[in-house]
Amino acid sequence: MGPSVAFTASVRNASGSYTNANTTAAASITLTLGGSAAHGEVWSVTISEAGVPGFHSAAVLGMLAPARTPRAIIDTLNAESHKVMKQPATVETMRRVAVDIELSTPEEFGRLIDSELQRWSKVIRALKLKPL
Repeated sequence: MGPSVAFTASVRNASGSYTNANTTAAASITLTLGGSAAHGEVWSVTISEAGVPGFHSAAVLGMLAPARTPRAIIDTLNAESHKVMKQPATVETMRRVAVDIELSTPEEFGRLIDSELQRWSKVIRALKLKPL
């Protein structure tokens, strides 16, 4: 077996304590976090800056429900989760862990899932990746 490099992809705040304590070296950050999520940490070059122009990857959190869930239930879940995510305590907690909240409609979230499936399916096919 040849040389290897330990690699991790993580949310910036989760890896920050390690890089700030000089126990690991940050090779790149793939997610551009700006605005309220940027706490002034110094990070190394992004993957895009390192020679892969246009590279973008983001962690997305959302809720899914079983197929054929009644629309009224979907709308209620969406409205109630938006209320929670807009609360000042929630916003502050998320800001502290370097997460900017972006709320969407169920349709917008569905389109995001579809576009990500298409995008990453192309990468998987091009690299001929197989499940472990």
